[in-house]
Amino acid sequence: MNNTIRTNRIEVIDALRGFAIIAILLLHNLEHFDLYFLPEQLPTWMKIADKKIWDSLFFLFAGKAYSIFTILFGFTFYLQQSKQKEKGKDFSGRFAWQMVLLFGFGLVNTGFYVGDILLFYSIIGFILIPVRNLRPGTVFTIALCLLLQPAEWIKLLLEWNNYPLIPIHEISGPYWESLYTTMKDPSFITMVKGNFYGKIGHLLWFWSDGRVSQTAGLFLIGFLLGQRKRFYTNPENTCF
Repeated sequence: MNNTIRTNRIEVIDALRGFAIIAILLLHNLEHFDLYFLPEQLPTWMKIADKKIWDSLFFLFAGKAYSIFTILFGFTFYLQQSKQKEKGKDFSGRFAWQMVLLFGFGLVNTGFYVGDILLFYSIIGFILIPVRNLRPGTVFTIALCLLLQPAEWIKLLLEWNNYPLIPIHEISGPYWESLYTTMKDPSFITMVKGNFYGKIGHLLWFWSDGRVSQTAGLFLIGFLLGQRKRFYTNPENTCF
């Protein structure tokens, strides 16, 4: 008797998502979930070792894990959209509702951890709706433009022309300072309030570091990989 259970899951996607989540969790542990501190009584050699481990793990995992997780968000949208399209249904409304629910879940999670990414993803995720029926070449062009960080180039040109720009850290600084104070408070309610206030600084950091454009571009890359069937088992994806 054949007891093999057949599913339609793409195993490589599950493996990549698992790698990304474990790596991100490991990095958040290093950061003490945004409560950055080292005990003052630590010996010098241990502080040096901590710094080396920090730099090594972020070099090995940070960019890769976040990029993979973001790309798979766009790929998952493609899977859902293509299945609904086969049934003759428009997925845009349902996806928009999913993003609203994700935003709500992100708000709840922010109360416990200001570094929550789901709230940010739920906002940027709406970019996938208008591109869902575009040709792969058009999707690639839009993704490339976003990954080239157009806002950062505009800011650079303005600075070259001596246009006065307010450094973003001067705006976000008070939010971060307030956050670090409330995170050390023993009151749970105070911590939750501080996390919501600090979330403003967190979102400003996303903007100042070019994460808004980068995340949108990676969402589209994931969607494009779905259009190209790159994660499927077929002759085109076989190297040898």
